[in-house]
Amino acid sequence: MRFLIVACILASVTISSCSSGPKTKQNKYARLQNSKDFENEYDVVWKAIVLATEDYKTVEKDAETGHLTTDWVYATSNEKYFEYTVNGLPRKKYLQTRSKFQIIAQRKLGSVNVSVSPVEQVEKIKEDGTFDDWTDSDQIDSARANDVLKKIELSILKL
Repeated sequence: MRFLIVACILASVTISSCSSGPKTKQNKYARLQNSKDFENEYDVVWKAIVLATEDYKTVEKDAETGHLTTDWVYATSNEKYFEYTVNGLPRKKYLQTRSKFQIIAQRKLGSVNVSVSPVEQVEKIKEDGTFDDWTDSDQIDSARANDVLKKIELSILKL
């Protein structure tokens, strides 16, 4: 019986020591919209999409199908972080993220629907605080897609 208890304790210590870094946490914010109908002509909306994404490297841009896909866009997360302590005081470090945006413009009666679908990855951190790798995020930051929609809306006003 003692052998079983000791074996269980050793197994739990071994499993917990194999973790690759601190546990990532996430602030809980309201989900923001990632699509919007614009009451403008398709050509105006498409030009606004191109203008709004001119700071991003694009990997696909097709006005005929209404698809635009960006390459990775790097930023600091608004909501993903890990906690640690220094001299007994709690600290938070917000993680780096990278996102690819797929923007789709679809003609509708009287408007153009624009949807922004991000793919997000979050940096993994080693126990010593250095970068390890990127990992897919299961909870995508909706503020990023909403920011792209706002840029498109502002670009329409400039045209």
